[in-house]
Amino acid sequence: MFLDKVYAIFLRLFLLVFPVGTVLLFSVPVVAGTNWDMGTLRLYATEVCVWFLLFVYIRQSVVPLVRARHIRFVAQPFRVWIICAVLFLCVQYVVSFNASLAAQTVRMMVSTLVCAVLVYRECRRDPRLWQYVAIGSLPVFVFGIFEWGMQTTWSSTLFGLAEHAPYVPGTSVIVEAVGGRFLRAYSVFPHPNIFGGYATLLLCMLLRIRPITWQQAVLGAAGTTLGSVALLVSWSRSAWLALACGVVVLILQKQILWHRVVPIVLVGIIGAVIYAPLIHTRTAVTSPAETRSVVERRDGILSALQEVNLSRPFGVGLGNYTVLLHKKNLDASGYSLQPVHVVPLIALVELGWLGVLAWGVVVWKFISKIRVRFDQRHILLFVVFAPLLCFDHYVWTTYQGMLMTAVFVALILGFPQVFPTSSTDRRSL
Repeated sequence: MFLDKVYAIFLRLFLLVFPVGTVLLFSVPVVAGTNWDMGTLRLYATEVCVWFLLFVYIRQSVVPLVRARHIRFVAQPFRVWIICAVLFLCVQYVVSFNASLAAQTVRMMVSTLVCAVLVYRECRRDPRLWQYVAIGSLPVFVFGIFEWGMQTTWSSTLFGLAEHAPYVPGTSVIVEAVGGRFLRAYSVFPHPNIFGGYATLLLCMLLRIRPITWQQAVLGAAGTTLGSVALLVSWSRSAWLALACGVVVLILQKQILWHRVVPIVLVGIIGAVIYAPLIHTRTAVTSPAETRSVVERRDGILSALQEVNLSRPFGVGLGNYTVLLHKKNLDASGYSLQPVHVVPLIALVELGWLGVLAWGVVVWKFISKIRVRFDQRHILLFVVFAPLLCFDHYVWTTYQGMLMTAVFVALILGFPQVFPTSSTDRRSL
């Protein structure tokens, strides 16, 4: 019982603070006089939390059953797949340009997968788990909105924050012909696009969760309103598109809560009036800075396609895309070494065509074995993540992007598919 309480309390505390990027840096490489962020070796505090949660879960749930011989530690069909996965990861470690980065990426991916399983399991037991994520999002949104108003960010070793200013090269800004340079909101994330993706995923979650109590109604309204403003000031076009796609899907599925859409519409209208020049700059792609951004993305896609054709069957190694860029251009600055903004292309370059094919077979066999029943929630996730995967890279290349993906996917899939309609169903929530 004691371990059950520790696990439940710690998991809920984790969901409150998981966006915070407290991190221990082991090495920060410098190229062309600037820090190379994608080549940095680090350990996040939330990773340690996930492994602690897994240890407690195994100790209080799995070990007693194994000792009683009620379950086998690994079922026979999964044993072969686990061995194949371990062998493939060993191959990745050998073929990668930078073995340390490959090992770090594998560790982060496994950590977020464990997080998704633990959150999904707990959400099936307690559907109210979404409340802790919503409560934790409020200070994240307020902080990001405050950054936009002050047009600066602050550095903090404890919270993993870096200082940014509009005039510093490499900072994410909007360059408007008349008003000058405007700093996009970062909040607690390393890039505004991740902040926008976080806001989008939270909004999509809140739009389909019907409140049962007045406290949940207030929390949902606050989260939707602040999340809409935060999404606006992140100025992430992929996040805007993802939210629009999510709203359309929820309308077609008849699962949307219309009163939650009102704040989003009002914020959109007010923002369009106040920031009309900035919105035009971001969407019309007429300024030199936005045009250069589009050209760089296009060149990045063409370069990635060439690397897919030339890469080895097992790729260049997980987390080694920017290492490949550095080897091709030793004079490139650290902030210019960025992966292509298309996750499938990054996966093809890093894993190779044989690696992607092998993992595709394993995932397909796993899904067919556990007999996953696809429903409206899977369609919603597919449509929302499509713009994030096709027009950005942080879901694959950054730990905070992986972690927020794991948490929101687990919550959306773990929450009941059908809204409660009776008093009995409502009490269960």
